[in-house]
Amino acid sequence: MQPPPPSPFSYTPIGGIGQPVRMTAYQGVEHSIKAMKDGILGPRGDLSPLVRFHCERICEEVAPKDYLSEIQAIRYWVLTHAPYFNDPTRVEWVRDPQALLEQIQASRTGVVRADCDEITLLMAALWMACGKEVELVTVGFTPNGPHSHVFLRCKIPGAVDQWVVVDPVAGTREPSMLTKVKSYKFWSLQ
Repeated sequence: MQPPPPSPFSYTPIGGIGQPVRMTAYQGVEHSIKAMKDGILGPRGDLSPLVRFHCERICEEVAPKDYLSEIQAIRYWVLTHAPYFNDPTRVEWVRDPQALLEQIQASRTGVVRADCDEITLLMAALWMACGKEVELVTVGFTPNGPHSHVFLRCKIPGAVDQWVVVDPVAGTREPSMLTKVKSYKFWSLQ
């Protein structure tokens, strides 16, 4: 059996930490979305046994088929264990979902700081690992301006076109953030 091709997130930092990350110059929204999809959809994302294990553990006290509570439990867990932190200047720094979980497990505090891309990757992979439909959302805050932010939304299973929006930067202030959005685009992960 052949080993899987290398992940686009493969990078070994000096010191041999060995956590898969990717650090590149920012190249625009489409480039970032492609990198995010590559991280979410694959062996270190929604198909990772570690991601699935965490999904099960996070939802272990949720009643069966209480899908909204599963969505909210994962949201709470991720925002508690991976609070928002800016990217380095002029750099797109991305760890894949499995790397974030490994670093959270190894952390003395159980917390690893992450930017909106990384938090979105982790939450999307966890939701998809437990069977949820997820979309990425890019937004701009000026009319006809560039999209400068990403967050995600998760479809509530069984509900007709009802989605839970999670913005890692806005936190519980999503409603006020959404009023400032002037343009948006949904990016399917299906």
